Amino acid sequence: MGRSSRRTRAMPPVSSNAEAASSSSSFRARLRSESIPALSRPASPSSSILLQDEVRRQLEKAFAATTSNNKEENDDNRLVVQFRDTLVNTGAELHSDAISKITEGHADIQAKIAEFAEQSSRALSQANSLYSNIAYPLSATICESENLPRATIAAHLSSLLKKLDDAEAELGVLGQE
Repeated sequence: MGRSSRRTRAMPPVSSNAEAASSSSSFRARLRSESIPALSRPASPSSSILLQDEVRRQLEKAFAATTSNNKEENDDNRLVVQFRDTLVNTGAELHSDAISKITEGHADIQAKIAEFAEQSSRALSQANSLYSNIAYPLSATICESENLPRATIAAHLSSLLKKLDDAEAELGVLGQE
């Protein structure tokens, strides 16, 4: 028999090490979390690299393969390690892409919220302006025109009423003639 029927495990072995279990479960919890990641965009390229290194370390821990000193299993171990490295790289890229898309989506939503707040503020300002015009008594509103003197609407109406009375009186005089 060229190959042993015993295979190494691709998934991490059950461990009593509390630190490994808690870091793995906290990593899984962060992946399952619906909350937005704390960093919106990395402040510098070095913080992005540190994040990628942390993700890579977490994935390597999760996919740690057991090794053996048996010569027949070394080829299998090499394939498992190669598979693990591929999974780690793919997982790190997937995590990076997901974070970048979430960040872009978050920025888009924030821009839309800011735009909506600006539109709401303009509409509120316009509504307040219209309400103040309505609330101000019309009789106290001052009219300005090139053809008429500056006065309140009440003064203009009074002037028009006087002119109308004068015109009616003149019509009465003209009608009697």
